[in-house]
Amino acid sequence: MQELLTRTDSTQQQMNNIRRLGQLQADKQWQDEERVNIRFPEGDPRLQLISHLDKSQDLLASLKDVGRVICKEVKNDGIRSGRGSRHVEIYHLISTSTLVQVFYGIAELEGKRYAVMEDIRDDPTLAAMVDSTELNDTLTRLHLAYEVASAVAYLHSVGIVVKNISDVNIVLKRLEDRRRFRPCLTNLEDSRKVSGAG
Repeated sequence: MQELLTRTDSTQQQMNNIRRLGQLQADKQWQDEERVNIRFPEGDPRLQLISHLDKSQDLLASLKDVGRVICKEVKNDGIRSGRGSRHVEIYHLISTSTLVQVFYGIAELEGKRYAVMEDIRDDPTLAAMVDSTELNDTLTRLHLAYEVASAVAYLHSVGIVVKNISDVNIVLKRLEDRRRFRPCLTNLEDSRKVSGAG
């Protein structure tokens, strides 16, 4: 009788382990997103779809406590084996005060996965502003160049190499005083991670 009870307990423990393993496997695709608490499952009330954007696969949405955001489809080549999306790999290394486009998380919308990003469509690029009278001042240009260089140096210090820095993927965000700008690096998902940094 004791042997039967021992076998029953062992079988029950094995069944619990199998159930736990099944749950872990079911959650595997969200592994990194949950670790940094940036998962928006289908139907999440925090993220409301507004519309499809013309001429792209992007979506316009509203994120609670933030406002308008852009949702960029995460392509299959952005998924690393067992690691989640490339966005998560890159952005979980970065301080929130870094001068980069804000990444809010990975969302499941309409059966696809999207990176939920800051909406910067209304902000001009450095390319569009380079001849502007607002950037004629040498000190302003030096300050912007310094901030971009500092952001890139920080990214390198945490092991992120930005593949393409140009005036078309640096956005200028107007500060509250309406006279100054803050540069913002975009397209970080195209960056490369390197080991041995820090």
